[in-house]
Amino acid sequence: MKKLRNPVIWIVISLLLIFAGSFTASQFNSSSGDVDVSRIYFDTPRGELSGLLYKQTGRIKMQDLPL
Repeated sequence: MKKLRNPVIWIVISLLLIFAGSFTASQFNSSSGDVDVSRIYFDTPRGELSGLLYKQTGRIKMQDLPL
């Protein structure tokens, strides 16, 4: 089995891929900044329930609202 020539290069490439993937996922989740995403929590009799709340940033036109 061949030795890796320079493992530091592979670590840097791996970290770049991780950061690029995280940024892409963040942009996809927030619709490129058009949606504000926040985590909300509810107390229930069986424990705590959490979820994501999506709020559109800016003004909403009346014709854009669902019926």
